[in-house]
Amino acid sequence: MTAAVTSDPMVQFQDFEKQIGFSFGTRGGAPPRDWSRIETMLAESSRLLKAGDTARFHALLEAMRLEATPPKALKVVDAADWIETEPPPLDPIIEDMFETTDKVALIGASKLRKSFLALQIALHLAAGMELLAWKVPKRRKVLLVQLEMKAGHFHRRVRKMAHTLGITRTVIDSNLQIINGRGVTVDMDAVAAYAKDFGAEIIIFDPLYKLLLGDENSAEDMKPVLAAFDRLAEATGAAVMYVHHDAKGNPADRNVRDRGAGSGVLGRDYDCCITMTAHRDDLDAVVIEVLQRNYKPQMPFTIGWCEGSFRVADLAAVAAKGGTRPNPISAKPAEEFCDEVAKLFGPPLSMAEFIDLLKTRLGLTQDKARSVKEAVLRTKKLKRTSRRYTRGGPIFIGKAEEIDALENRLSQPDLPVAAQETAKCVKSGESGGNKTNKTNKTKRRRK
Repeated sequence: MTAAVTSDPMVQFQDFEKQIGFSFGTRGGAPPRDWSRIETMLAESSRLLKAGDTARFHALLEAMRLEATPPKALKVVDAADWIETEPPPLDPIIEDMFETTDKVALIGASKLRKSFLALQIALHLAAGMELLAWKVPKRRKVLLVQLEMKAGHFHRRVRKMAHTLGITRTVIDSNLQIINGRGVTVDMDAVAAYAKDFGAEIIIFDPLYKLLLGDENSAEDMKPVLAAFDRLAEATGAAVMYVHHDAKGNPADRNVRDRGAGSGVLGRDYDCCITMTAHRDDLDAVVIEVLQRNYKPQMPFTIGWCEGSFRVADLAAVAAKGGTRPNPISAKPAEEFCDEVAKLFGPPLSMAEFIDLLKTRLGLTQDKARSVKEAVLRTKKLKRTSRRYTRGGPIFIGKAEEIDALENRLSQPDLPVAAQETAKCVKSGESGGNKTNKTNKTKRRRK
């Protein structure tokens, strides 16, 4: 089943005229409310079309649609009737989180694999499988509108994740349909029409910024997209989920209600928000928090990226507050560097030269380099000389056989080897003997 997404501006404009029941060319039908404002916007849209600026044309088209749509009749309910009757049964898509016609935001910082989680949600819902720490009551029909990746690359991602999750064609049936919208101006009416034919129960847009035709920091530019989501949910009966990025800075320092880049109107619009935050201690772990309008609060939990999908991790849900994520190199245990460090070695080095090697070749900090030094000695990947063989001379480190041979040479009192080996390090300025020599020279000058 292949989705056709309309991108011809004139076709979309004609559909818009049919929808509001008025022709701007012939003035046939009842004119929309606030006609003067519509005329101004129409002139501007004509100018934009002639200039080839289809992006701003679509923004104006959406704004005109809002202006031209007549207000809906008020729905008034007698509270006494509600008191005496049972409400309709709930039909949650994810238990205790959200249901059909709800709007759901998935928000996270860059490079936290938001799109991977969105795809995993789509696959689990289509298959009716439990999703991380959440229960999925039944299989759902999912329409995923991905706007960022080339179709071929997304094909590979879907296939790989489905295999990882054990989801086959038999399991998923035809419950997940994908619109590849990269490079296409997505027409919400076309999406709505396809969603109705398909019977979609949740529609996922990834990412939100691809649908914005103005400034995401402007409430006026954000409102048309949010209004389009409202109409889409009402026209199809489906929940609408969108993937959005966090603002600059550390998102863990902000309240969940304030997450998401751009206008604050976003945080007041959704029914459910799922946030992804970098874990304090584990680079591959993410803290999940859920904020919802209609269900009781949930405890945050941690998920980890493992072999191509997310899984619940046995880690406390502690976000990395007060700064950026930990440096991947600094966070790596010292023992994990041992084999790599051993491969760097030729002849023995002074301990000062060894620390500098770790800092320049592996990008380690001073403290991390010292930890790695202790680790390679503790695991016996490398060996150090047992003592200093000259006054103020260096301690050497290297492969065990090299150090044994060096100590054998240095222990010969009749050979000037010790002085030669020490001189090498003093010449490079990295031996403790440097300081001693300078001190002696100063004393001689004073005399």
